[in-house]
Amino acid sequence: MASMTLGVVAALGATLVVTGVLPPDRESTSVVQGQPEGLPGPYELDRMDGSPAVMRSMLAAALHRWPEYYNGGLVGLDGLLNPTGVTAGAHPPTVQTWLTYVIGEAQAAQWDPSYDEDERGQILAFSHGLMRAAVERDVPRLTGPAAGDPGLPIAAPTAFLYDVFFDPARALPVNTCGDGRNGESESEAASPAYDTVPDDGCPGGVAAIGRAEPRRGYLADYFLDLRSDLEVVRERIRLDRDYIDAANGVTERRKMPINTVRGLRVASVDVKVCAGARDICLRDVTGDFAADERLWVAEKYASAWIDAIDAGLRDFGDLGVAVTRGLYDPQVLRHTRIAECGTSPSGIVVDPRSGCETQIDAMDAVLWSVEPFVTRHMLGMLGSPTALDAEHEPLQEFAGLFEGLVDPFVSPVRDGRHTLVTLAHAKIERAVQPALDVRTEEVPR
Repeated sequence: MASMTLGVVAALGATLVVTGVLPPDRESTSVVQGQPEGLPGPYELDRMDGSPAVMRSMLAAALHRWPEYYNGGLVGLDGLLNPTGVTAGAHPPTVQTWLTYVIGEAQAAQWDPSYDEDERGQILAFSHGLMRAAVERDVPRLTGPAAGDPGLPIAAPTAFLYDVFFDPARALPVNTCGDGRNGESESEAASPAYDTVPDDGCPGGVAAIGRAEPRRGYLADYFLDLRSDLEVVRERIRLDRDYIDAANGVTERRKMPINTVRGLRVASVDVKVCAGARDICLRDVTGDFAADERLWVAEKYASAWIDAIDAGLRDFGDLGVAVTRGLYDPQVLRHTRIAECGTSPSGIVVDPRSGCETQIDAMDAVLWSVEPFVTRHMLGMLGSPTALDAEHEPLQEFAGLFEGLVDPFVSPVRDGRHTLVTLAHAKIERAVQPALDVRTEEVPR
């Protein structure tokens, strides 16, 4: 998975492990008088356009009001952004590139009317925490949790993260569209599947050969590839519906170029056309028209599936927060152990807690933490007809159109919810595992 790992942070001399909580004194703090007590001071604000005094005041207010978003930035490289795989193949020379990009976008957001006042403050606090964690040796501890929230006090500006990382039309600062370079790595270059086409897989450009650019991480790239495939399938359905076959014609393959999120691709469908100097060539108005009418169910399903992927990507920041809580929040691990090792409805202990709890690890906590996102978004992103409110029974006739899209062994139309939940968990585990592999110290649980 493409990600910025702890090794990168360590190379910069930063320690990115949550070590405790330092509650700020919110009531006695005055933003007017100066920096809130217990919160970090402004850092390199002269890099931002405009008046340093204005930006300093804006940042002080943001940190005072939104400390949980600052915390999200502090754990962002190792936690929130790492599991979703935002920073592609980053190493020390490119860290500055990423930081410049994020800080520049955060600054621009302060005057962007598409964000409200609260969102602008959250973005500023988050980006400041991200920068502090990446470039400073002694990263401050997390600020205190909000009232009534005993869990890890972190949050993420979800709309901002989509706009700067997951929007397929957005160019990223590395491995990106328009840089005239091929984003494949040297190890991939040794593979027979390696391509030498720069800027492939970009919206409006040539189709991806190998891995598309830019890379947004394993999970995001998986769903963008899936979206591109669905765009092709939907266009095939439309081509079929728009053409009335000849009853006594010959088979011909019709092709249509289609611009997908992964570049220009071709949708094709076999139709029966009148050929040669036939005396009579009849259109199969009755049979083909009836079949085309039924295809409307499949087209509607494909469109709903694409919409579900778009909606899920817009909320990918929520997935990052959920994963980070699973990795580092002691409260989440406790809840997971209670859920997995509790008692049955009859009151009989399912498993002795002392033995069961030792088997519950960080990955189990992650899967417990992400369950709301899986239910709200990932089932639909994987094509569950139930999640998409699709007409399941009529859709069975066209299940073959969608075979092999999410997985060679899984059919979203024919398989049930349990199979798709299992697939969702497998995708998340694959995305999260590198974060577990590089973690050098766990938060005390």
